[in-house]
Amino acid sequence: MKKVNLVNFSGKLMFLSAIFGPLIVRLLYPSLYSYDVMMFNSWSAFANPFRKIYLTCGNCDYPIVGLLFSAGLIELFGSSITKYLLFCALVDGFNT
Repeated sequence: MKKVNLVNFSGKLMFLSAIFGPLIVRLLYPSLYSYDVMMFNSWSAFANPFRKIYLTCGNCDYPIVGLLFSAGLIELFGSSITKYLLFCALVDGFNT
């Protein structure tokens, strides 16, 4: 009978839960952070070209890098908020 190394198993379990934990939370609570995402989506409508967003959208106060990673990604996903949130959850999981 083969012995299971519990330390190795718990390390793998922690690794998988760190990666997929944010994805599971995102699927369980889809309306979490909905206000922020709606703002990013409204900014993406003004984002063509990006250098004009600060002139046309009065409530955009993100720095340019934050703007590109928020409104730019939503624009990249074709304004699909669900795809954007799942992508952010995967990035968050791999960032841990």
